Amino acid sequence: MILIPLSHESGQVQRTPYVTITILVINVLLFILTLLAAPSSQEEVQKAYRQLMDYYMKRPYLEIPDDIYQKIPPEERQVLDKMRQFQEMIPQPRSDLEPEEYAYDDSREAEQDELNRRIAAFAEAMQDEFYRKYGYIPARGGFFTLITSMFLHGGIFHLLFNMLFLWLSGGNIEDLWGRIAFPIFYLAGGIFASLTHSLFYPESTIPLVGASGAIAALMGAFLVRFYKTKIYFFYFFFFGFRAKKGTFYAPAYLMLPLWLAQQLWEVFKMSGVGDGSGVAFWAHIGGFLFGVATALAFKHSGFEEKVLTPAIASKIHLSGNEESSVSSKLEQGDIDGAMMELRQMLIRDPEDAIAHGQLSRVYFLQGKERVAQIEFNRAVRLFFHQEDSENAVDEYLETTRAHPMALLEPRLQKQMAAAMVEQELYAEAASVYKRLLETGPDLSPEEKKEIQQQAKAAGEMAKNQEQEEKKAEKELAQKTSDELLQQKSSPEKASAEDKASPAAAALKQKPTGPAIPIAKRIKIIPTPDATAQARYNVLSVAPMEANKITASEEGMDLHRLSEAPLRYERIYAICAFTLAGTETSIIHADLFVAGRPRPYRIASNRILYDQFLPKTVNSSFDNFRQFILFLVSKLDSVYLDRGTMTFLKTKKAPVFHSDEDIAGQEKLFWRQIMGEIRCRCDNCGETYWIDGRRIPAGGAKSKCKKCGSAISIKALETAV
Repeated sequence: MILIPLSHESGQVQRTPYVTITILVINVLLFILTLLAAPSSQEEVQKAYRQLMDYYMKRPYLEIPDDIYQKIPPEERQVLDKMRQFQEMIPQPRSDLEPEEYAYDDSREAEQDELNRRIAAFAEAMQDEFYRKYGYIPARGGFFTLITSMFLHGGIFHLLFNMLFLWLSGGNIEDLWGRIAFPIFYLAGGIFASLTHSLFYPESTIPLVGASGAIAALMGAFLVRFYKTKIYFFYFFFFGFRAKKGTFYAPAYLMLPLWLAQQLWEVFKMSGVGDGSGVAFWAHIGGFLFGVATALAFKHSGFEEKVLTPAIASKIHLSGNEESSVSSKLEQGDIDGAMMELRQMLIRDPEDAIAHGQLSRVYFLQGKERVAQIEFNRAVRLFFHQEDSENAVDEYLETTRAHPMALLEPRLQKQMAAAMVEQELYAEAASVYKRLLETGPDLSPEEKKEIQQQAKAAGEMAKNQEQEEKKAEKELAQKTSDELLQQKSSPEKASAEDKASPAAAALKQKPTGPAIPIAKRIKIIPTPDATAQARYNVLSVAPMEANKITASEEGMDLHRLSEAPLRYERIYAICAFTLAGTETSIIHADLFVAGRPRPYRIASNRILYDQFLPKTVNSSFDNFRQFILFLVSKLDSVYLDRGTMTFLKTKKAPVFHSDEDIAGQEKLFWRQIMGEIRCRCDNCGETYWIDGRRIPAGGAKSKCKKCGSAISIKALETAV
C-alpha cells in the first residue's frame, strides 16, 4: 500500500517561508551536483577495486589489511575466504602465474608491495568517493559531515519524498518560531538524528545521507503544535487483482504517531541485521523525538510565547499598529494585510474561531476555495465546541450569504440545522437540511428519510411563522401610518405627539443640545439621475450584512465577527426596501456610514426589537418602521431616499428585483452625498450638511446662521 500526504488544512502561513524554501532549493541544487560528481568518483572506486581484486584473486596468500578487507562486498569475501582455505591446504606453485601480468621482481615481497600499492589506490578512491566524503560515517565521526550529510540524497525518490515532507511541515514551524530559531532547530534536529543512528551502529562504515532526520524533527514539532490539523492523503493499493486509489483526511495526532510506530516496527524487524536495511530508522526516531521534546519545551517554558512570538509580531504588523482591523483592511482591498493580521491572531490563539472564520472569507476572496472550506468548517466546529451556537449560526449565515459555495461537512450541517431550529430560524434550518440531502455523501436510506422529515418539519414551522406575522399585520390598527407627515405639517403639535412616540421618547434621552423635531432631522436624497456628474468616486456598494441586531452602548451590535458595534452617530443615510423572490415579510435597510461606500444591511427578522423599542407588536413591518424612526431620533440629521420615506408613511417599501438593481440605485445617490459632512450647532441644535471636498484636512470654523454661535467642522478621514 502506498500512502502519500499531499497537503493539510494549516498549509497557509502568514509570511513566505523563505528559510524552508532556501533549504529545499539547496537540497535540489546539491542533488544536481551529486548527479554530476558522484558517478565519476564511484567509477574511480570501482576501477581501483577491480585492479585490487584482479591482482589479489590470483595471489590469495598475500595479506590485505582488515579495514580494506571489510570494504570488500560480502559475496566476494566469501570467495576469498574459500580461496584462502584452499591455499592453506594445497600450496599453489608459482608456475601458474603468467609473467606478462606484471613486469617486476616475482619475489613475494614485491608482490606484497604491489598489492599494498593497489590497496592504497583503492583506499584513496574510497576516501574521495562523493557520498563517503560528505556523508556521515558513524565509525569515522566528524562534525562537518554531520551538517553536509543532511543536504545529500541517494536518489530522486529519496529527494522528492523528503522535500514533500519538508514543505508540508517546515513552513508552519518556520511561521511559528521565526526565521532565526527555525534553521537552528532544523540543523540541531538533523544532528541529533544522525547521532541517534550512530549510537546504535557505532562501528558502521556506511555513509548516512539525507534530510530525513531533520525533517522527522519537524514532524515531531508539527505533532505538538498542530496536532488537530487534518492532513490530506492519497492512497493506492492492490487488493487481489484489483487496484484501488483515493484520498482522505486524517488528523495529525493520529497519523504522525502511526508513522513513528511504523519506524519502530522496522527497527524491531531489522534487529540483529548489522547496519540495518539501508534506511536509517533510528535517525528518523531520534529526530522525531527531538522535535517533540523541543516543541514541548518551547511551549511550556514560555519561550515561544514570551520570546519567539513577540519577535515575529514586531515584524509582521503593518506600521506597528496592533489594533488595526481586519475588516477595514478588507474594505480597503488590503487582503495581504488582513491575512497577516489573521495569521498573527491564530499564532496567539490557534482556536480563535472568529479568526478562522475571517480567514475563510479571505481565502474565498483569493479564489482558494478548498482552503477556504477547511477554515470555514474549522470556525463553525470551534464555535460549537465552545458551546457558542449563536455565533456558529452567525458565522454560517454571513459566510454562505457572501459565498454560496461554502459548505459544511455533513455532521456539522446537521448540528447547524438543529441550532437554527433552537433559535427559531426555521426557514434557514430547512435550507440547511435540504442542502445536506443534496451534498451529503453516501447517506444511508434511514439517514435520508430522517433528514427529509426534519427538513419538512422545519419548513412547516417556517410557513406557520410567516402566516402568524401576516395575520398580526392585518389585525394591527394603522394608527401611526401618517405620524411622520403630521410631524412635518404641524411642527407645533410635535411635542404632544412625541409623548406617545417611542422614537421621541428615545430622543428625549439624548444628553447633548436641545431636542429637534423629527421632521427637521430628515434630508431627502435627490431622485437619482444617471446622467448627473458624480461628486464622489463610488465603485461599489456591496453590503456588509448584519447577522443579528442587538443594543449596545450608544449604538447597535450587528454581530459581524471581529467588528465593533455601529454607533448611531456614524449613520448618514438609510435606504429601506424589499427584495423580490425573498420572504415577503422581510424588509431590509442599508445603513450608510460617512465616507464609506459599503453599507451595513439589516433585515427585519434579525432585530431584537425589545432592546430598542418600549413596546413591540407582532407585525415585523410596524416594528421595523418604528425601529427606523428610532434610528432617526438618535441622529442630528440623516439622509433618507424617497422609497424609505414612503415606507415610513405607508409601510410599503420599494421592491427591487435583484441586488444589482439595489446597488445601481444606491450607487447613484451615494455618489452625490458620500462625502457630505454633518455638523450641528451645540447652542440651538441647527444641523448643516457641507461638501466634504471644501473642508481642509485640519478642519474649519463657521458660524450658525440661526443663532450665530461658532461651529467646529471636522474633515472626514474616510471621505473621498
